[in-house]
Amino acid sequence: MQLHVLVERRLQKHPWHVRLARILTGEIVKYQGPLLQSHGDQDQTIPFALGEKLFRAANEPKTMIVVANADHNNWLSEDYMQRLNEFINRVGPARKHKNNMPN
Repeated sequence: MQLHVLVERRLQKHPWHVRLARILTGEIVKYQGPLLQSHGDQDQTIPFALGEKLFRAANEPKTMIVVANADHNNWLSEDYMQRLNEFINRVGPARKHKNNMPN
């Protein structure tokens, strides 16, 4: 069975996730700036597959931090903070970007 079929079946169990995915995917494509997205691979609140879908829809430059063995609220670790600092150092100081934030 293909991955997208499994994802859709999982999302069908949670209709609000389907609506949220459509809204966020439509908005994320409008954002034109550096993006850091984080998601725990054991998230029981927002399915990991939804996070992956959102990330795929986002424009570059983008970085995704997958936090191993993390649920929705227990992802803050030294490894995460190090990767966050690396991202901040890579993108530099705040800059004005066209369409920086979705309306």
